[in-house]
Amino acid sequence: MLEESTLADEGYGIETCWNTRIIQHVLEEKFSVTMSRGGICDMLHRWGFRYTRPMRILKNKKSFNRK
Repeated sequence: MLEESTLADEGYGIETCWNTRIIQHVLEEKFSVTMSRGGICDMLHRWGFRYTRPMRILKNKKSFNRK
């Protein structure tokens, strides 16, 4: 679910990326499992997931390239 769908696909709003707070809510709602956010983070790292920071996209690249 984390790799193949977005939050909007799963019906959790318009946010664009998964985070431990949302995963914690999904685990409690769908599977009746209670985990700490730190435990979720550790579990995801064991499964090979890594944190990636969202990239910013410039609206006007010409103003960025000026010297």
